[in-house]
Amino acid sequence: MWLFHPLGFCSVVIDRQRPGRLLCRARVKGDLERLFPKNEERVTTSTDRDYRFRVSVPKEAVAARLAELAQLINYDNFKEACPADRHAPYLRVWNVMYDLQLDRAPRRRRRRRITYHEEAAAFFAQYEPWR
Repeated sequence: MWLFHPLGFCSVVIDRQRPGRLLCRARVKGDLERLFPKNEERVTTSTDRDYRFRVSVPKEAVAARLAELAQLINYDNFKEACPADRHAPYLRVWNVMYDLQLDRAPRRRRRRRITYHEEAAAFFAQYEPWR
């Protein structure tokens, strides 16, 4: 499972080495600590893995934290709730998933595709200080 949140991004899979636990993996330092602040295990770092940062978390703790994060949602626009350094990466994912939606839409209802550059330009235009 991929988790995109204003606090960070992580991938969650079973921990093959430790039954009953999930392996939470992140690409950015600090994301796991922010997403799972009560976890007692230390986050490990490895430069030879696809996800550089990893930590094993009890399955029940991940479930409880996901429920907590859902209860804490207080925004009506996810992208605007995220830190500025996440806007462009999260928007790229949004565009890929939007393309998937368009590919699966009935042909007679398809809208013109908005390219990543058009969407990004429109999104970031609202943050330009001279506008």
